[in-house]
Amino acid sequence: MPRRIPTLLATPAVLAAMTVAVPALAGTISGGSAHSAAVKKSGAGGHCFTAVAGRHHVRECLIAGPPGPRGPRGFLGPNGPRGIQGKTGRVGAIGATGATGAAGAPGTARAYALVSPENVQTSSSSAGLVPGQSTGFSTIRSVATGIYCLAPVSPIDPATEAPVVSGEVGYSGSGAFVPLAVVYARQPTKDCGPDEFEVRTYKLESGAPTLSKEVAFTIIVP
Repeated sequence: MPRRIPTLLATPAVLAAMTVAVPALAGTISGGSAHSAAVKKSGAGGHCFTAVAGRHHVRECLIAGPPGPRGPRGFLGPNGPRGIQGKTGRVGAIGATGATGAAGAPGTARAYALVSPENVQTSSSSAGLVPGQSTGFSTIRSVATGIYCLAPVSPIDPATEAPVVSGEVGYSGSGAFVPLAVVYARQPTKDCGPDEFEVRTYKLESGAPTLSKEVAFTIIVP
């Protein structure tokens, strides 16, 4: 019967151990003191094991290699829950009143007037121009019911200006509390002179505009 010879399968771990053990064994044969010193030096920080070489038990230690490269950064985790809102702080003290600023520049309106229709005369005069709320106009006259001619001061030229007119309730008659209208008639007109602005006032009754002398108005020349 033939003699069987056992076969030792070399695993990766065994091969690694033998890689270290063989040089160590050579050190044992050449001089035990040298091998013993190597074990003591490396045993402090490595992984040690006992290898069998022939009839000898040899203790070997693996020295840790240098650190590997840093791995990639992990994924960003989800946001945590929102914290509780803090308490509202106290209201600060009111600051001191600042100094009064400088007066602004005068307005750009060169002429304006508030007209009280009950005081307007048929001849040219300042009657009907409410004092303190009229400037830049010298006279006003009524040429017909609801038709007024206003003369501005120089150098305002009615032929080249476009005034703004609007109805006013405070000086209007009691019968004017209905839809009313105030219109500016462009120059020149047949009712007023070339140096006057023409304004017409209407009451809107029964859907039809009617010239009225009860409607007060304002006029502004920018």
